[in-house]
Amino acid sequence: MDDTNSSAISGIPALVGLENFFAWREAIEPVFIGIRAFDIVRGVETQPTLPPNATSTDV
Repeated sequence: MDDTNSSAISGIPALVGLENFFAWREAIEPVFIGIRAFDIVRGVETQPTLPPNATSTDV
């Protein structure tokens, strides 16, 4: 994850349950969209498979 994504996530409060779920969801959705993971999180697209013995550069 690059510095832009890290700083975006640092401003999002931790999800603690129903009391902050909707605020958390509104804050986290743009991050998931930015890293092209939103459809995976929603279950619309399957998570890509990694090659055997994948390294951090493969991710």
